[in-house]
Amino acid sequence: MNEVMNLSYDINVITAEIKSYQQIAGQSVFEIGRRLKHVKENDLAHGEWIRWLETIDMQPRNAQQFMQIATEFEGNTKPVSHLGFKKLLYITQLPASVDKKQFIEEVHIVPTTGEEKTVEAMTTREFEAVKKALKEKDKLLQEAQQEVVQARKSEQLARKQLEEREEQEPQIIEREVVKEVPVESKEHINIINELNDDKKKLQEEVRFYKEKEKAMQKDPEDLQQERETMEYMADWSVHTLRSELRELIEQCSFSSLQIGAILAASPTIKENLRRDVSTIRTLMDRFEDTLDNTFMG
Repeated sequence: MNEVMNLSYDINVITAEIKSYQQIAGQSVFEIGRRLKHVKENDLAHGEWIRWLETIDMQPRNAQQFMQIATEFEGNTKPVSHLGFKKLLYITQLPASVDKKQFIEEVHIVPTTGEEKTVEAMTTREFEAVKKALKEKDKLLQEAQQEVVQARKSEQLARKQLEEREEQEPQIIEREVVKEVPVESKEHINIINELNDDKKKLQEEVRFYKEKEKAMQKDPEDLQQERETMEYMADWSVHTLRSELRELIEQCSFSSLQIGAILAASPTIKENLRRDVSTIRTLMDRFEDTLDNTFMG
């Protein structure tokens, strides 16, 4: 009771006294952590680390946290000695990409309230919310970087395939002229047309992956916008695919005269046509499987 009577009634004095005790408490965290590290690293407990922790009434998990804090701020405890144990622990758990010294000095927006506060002014709950937001941002950044890498790989693959097609095209034309087989000249023309279509599609792929890489190189703060951009690009690609499918359907509508031509065609031509039909059927099956998996997801 006497101790209470001896306390000052000046709020400024009380505030200063509390901060002083907080610094003492903060410094004690580092000193405890240092000593725990010393015992463990030098095996002073002679293989009885867990049992020794019981003698000081400390759980292994808490001991690990103390040592983690001591390691993080070794030789530089003064700027953070006024922070409590929880905040110190949260600082050690920030993403590796965060400059912790700068983080402590800066003002941050608390996601749960929208207020701007320093680490010192935050409550433990507010700090936890800021830490969670930083981790999510770091995760999105890593995902964006991975998508950029994947986009580059896909672009390189598309370029390689395009180059291979361009190298093959003149060879096919030359073979058609040299052989001069009138019966199969139409088949060769169809092959050339197919290769031209493949070339066009590969060029579209290259352009798509370039746009994707460009979108993913924006500021991480705009990741939501980037995702919307990618969705738009995906919709555009599917729309293009639908147009091509409709065009294919129109082209495949044949007359009774063409049916008669098929019946009268040579076995080689029929076999080639059969392979084309099989290829189209496989492609359609893949489309259906993709759509089924999408709806199931």
